[in-house]
Amino acid sequence: MPDGFEGSAVIEADQPVAVVATMDSALAETSTYAAFTGIPGSVAADTSWVPVIYKNAGFKGPDGDASGWNSWLRVQVADGGTADVRITYHGDALVGGSISFSGTVESALTFYQSEDPLLPDDFEGAAVVTSDQPIVVISGLTSDAYQGDTDAIFAAFGPNLFPGEPPPNPQPGTSLVPGWNSVCYLGPDQAIEVALADVLQGAQAVYSLRPAQGFLRWFPERPELSTISTLNSFESLFILMDRSNSLLQEPSGVPPTIAQLVQGWNSVCYSGPTQAAQSATDGIPGEYGVIYALAPNQTWQRFVPGRPEISNLASMEQFDSVLILVTEGNGTQWVFSP
Repeated sequence: MPDGFEGSAVIEADQPVAVVATMDSALAETSTYAAFTGIPGSVAADTSWVPVIYKNAGFKGPDGDASGWNSWLRVQVADGGTADVRITYHGDALVGGSISFSGTVESALTFYQSEDPLLPDDFEGAAVVTSDQPIVVISGLTSDAYQGDTDAIFAAFGPNLFPGEPPPNPQPGTSLVPGWNSVCYLGPDQAIEVALADVLQGAQAVYSLRPAQGFLRWFPERPELSTISTLNSFESLFILMDRSNSLLQEPSGVPPTIAQLVQGWNSVCYSGPTQAAQSATDGIPGEYGVIYALAPNQTWQRFVPGRPEISNLASMEQFDSVLILVTEGNGTQWVFSP
């Protein structure tokens, strides 16, 4: 680029990248430095909102001879072409509350509010930039009240604030209801009091079905009756609650791809993908009689292979805890599809 260059840039990559742009200058008795994050092309739109606009506003320095706060707008045409834009200022100091002007932007152009005759001194307001082509806008705030005051730069807000659909809200964890809950424990191997710390106030009992067809158990503050001291990752549990609560947890490692099943009842943490019950059980080569899943309303849903007329468990979600009755003499296994 030649000296004195003023322009814009578009960065493309074959992998996701994060971009931070920096700028600095050193003029007589004044220096400045600022940085801002690059704006994804997917958020370019025909409208941008700029919530802070200044012209010679605020503090004028200790001697009263400074200009104060001023802003600028940098408009970039997303495809590097030409766009007709309209900038509308909003503020109490304007007749009727707003004033507009139009202009043409070739690739990119900066609009300095300190040089705009439409705005009075000491103006504080906002702006909306509209265009006949997708654009992105950044805004800067500067003050000469003190030498070395840091510039502020931020991206204007458009209707496409997120690059694609907004991210989903974080899940609160595993919801527990009053009564019995069939739960897949996802945390690391650790003492049961630590593993269930989020729900200890409401937990009345915890049971774990063992391959020998018996149950291990845990009761709060009853160590003489408890036979569970440690919980293992991806262990299936029955938890009795006296109130609603949420067990905050996330997988502590790679979920298992196979569950070994014995003849009789097995309590399984299903770690395959969410899918129809028929598809979810395709990975069981041996014979089994029924699969049960405990619903929050304390009723059992069931899936009976080859018996759709009596089955009401339509699908399985990842990390559902289910009971399966295996009839295969030597047991079998459940291979979870990827």
